[in-house]
Amino acid sequence: MAVEKVPCLRTVLALTLLVAAGVAVVVAAGEASEVDAEARKALAKRFPLPWKVSRSVTVFYGDFRDGGLWDSEAAGCKAAGAAPEDHPLMLRVCAEGDGKSEEQSGQARRMKMRSNGWLVLQILKERGLSMRMASPWGRLFWVRVGLPGVPTGDWPLLGYGELGPHQLVNRIPGMSTLLNKKDAFARSVAAKRAAFPDGGFDFHPVSYVLPADSAALAKAAAAVVASGGDQRFIIKPVCGGRGQDISVVAAEDVVAAAPANGEWLVQDYIGNPLLVDGHKFSIRLYLLVTSVNPLRVFVAREGIVKFAGIPWSASRAANALDPANINIHITNNAANAHTPGFESSDSPEVDDVGLRRSISAIRRQLADAGHDDAAIFAAIDDVLLKAVLAVEDEVSGLIDAYVPYPNNTFQLLGVDVDLDANLKPWVIELNVNPSLGSHAAFETPHKKELLHTVLDMAGATPFDAAAFKAEVIAPRVHAASCSGQPEPGLPQQTWCDERVFAAVVDFEYELAMARGFDPLFPRAHNGRTMAGYMTTLKDADAALLDYVLFKSARPPPPSPPFHLHTEL
Repeated sequence: MAVEKVPCLRTVLALTLLVAAGVAVVVAAGEASEVDAEARKALAKRFPLPWKVSRSVTVFYGDFRDGGLWDSEAAGCKAAGAAPEDHPLMLRVCAEGDGKSEEQSGQARRMKMRSNGWLVLQILKERGLSMRMASPWGRLFWVRVGLPGVPTGDWPLLGYGELGPHQLVNRIPGMSTLLNKKDAFARSVAAKRAAFPDGGFDFHPVSYVLPADSAALAKAAAAVVASGGDQRFIIKPVCGGRGQDISVVAAEDVVAAAPANGEWLVQDYIGNPLLVDGHKFSIRLYLLVTSVNPLRVFVAREGIVKFAGIPWSASRAANALDPANINIHITNNAANAHTPGFESSDSPEVDDVGLRRSISAIRRQLADAGHDDAAIFAAIDDVLLKAVLAVEDEVSGLIDAYVPYPNNTFQLLGVDVDLDANLKPWVIELNVNPSLGSHAAFETPHKKELLHTVLDMAGATPFDAAAFKAEVIAPRVHAASCSGQPEPGLPQQTWCDERVFAAVVDFEYELAMARGFDPLFPRAHNGRTMAGYMTTLKDADAALLDYVLFKSARPPPPSPPFHLHTEL
């Protein structure tokens, strides 16, 4: 057996992959990303992709109604018509080599570093995936549809049926409309709140969808005025983004201020935000949904904290109709980047200054202020999972109807969570197109690690993930949990049924790949309680929960030379 010296192992993944490939490991100092790259290469030697499986990826930036695709290897964009301004990567690719001055080209390079597509392109190249223009045989389809085209121009339902067993798309059917559209998500949460009044589904502000709920909004606003309360309302488009077209108004003005045309959402405004350094802030967290039937959801432990551009002032916040005060309320980078005094770190080592900081930094600041940051983020985890549970049943039905293979789809979600002064977390919105651009230097390595991990967990790997699961993970899971008689006091071995055992193997594979991600579901902590909020507890969900509880109840085995990452 060969012995190789590799950099420091921050994760069990690298050790798992290297030893599985027959390589003994000596730990030395270095970067985990180098370890992961070596691990993928080693595993690719033992589990090569079948010849018929494409190594290509089709990257889609645009709207399926327009046919807007781009080819990263081409000199320019290949799109139907001109590239619209909300397709930044298409503009960057077209701009290179077009005779612009050196100063203009330098500016284009700096802008490209901040664009969503630049980082995706770099990661895909690092993973050895070649780009193909609208190839039906692509291994991975990476989709990003600009707002407001998400509800109608996203990956078409009938397109799922064309996928083969080795093909992946970063879209789970229904999530673009049920989660990304603010009106649909508000209705889904309201339905869960009505079904489970004591279930903690009050994590989303009370919402009114216009024009349908105009009478209910007028009644609520009149009640606030009559009581002398100071409740304000926030008005936003149902499928908007980047902080555009948002206003905050007082109760006596909300009916007149609400737009008469189009679809809009009006919500109770959280008027007592928790402040850090005098500013309101939002926490951007990343969720990865690898499966809905059975449900498997993970949360990234690192993320971005976005601060409002103007310090909070109760008097200015109360003057809601003054447009100059909007940057007290909203935290979107696009809206605040030009605010006087806006700054962010220009050092990868500094993540706790300016208006964009890391989750690690905000947790340190909360702890320094005397708050229990572990309890705060445990509460955030609960509301993140409940947000997914609000739409789980409808999404599951679409998957059953349209998706041919269990591992065809995955979904990376960006979720914005606000904290009020009582430390209550509020889910503000979810985004199926989370920003992957970098607006502070520390964000780039974080988001590169995030993307690599997402693709590893989803199975978009340079090795045959299916063979790795079948030959390495499945036998070990079966030997550890399905051999012998059920132990007294532990869950019955429902997960050993061949109909659901594959889901257990998938889950263990994802845990082994989950650098910086923790499972939200299934999990031993309050997993049964959360499962009770499902419209229908499916057999596979129940069996996967049994497996997790079985693992948590048994003492961990002695560490063998090779082991899976099974800590929850």
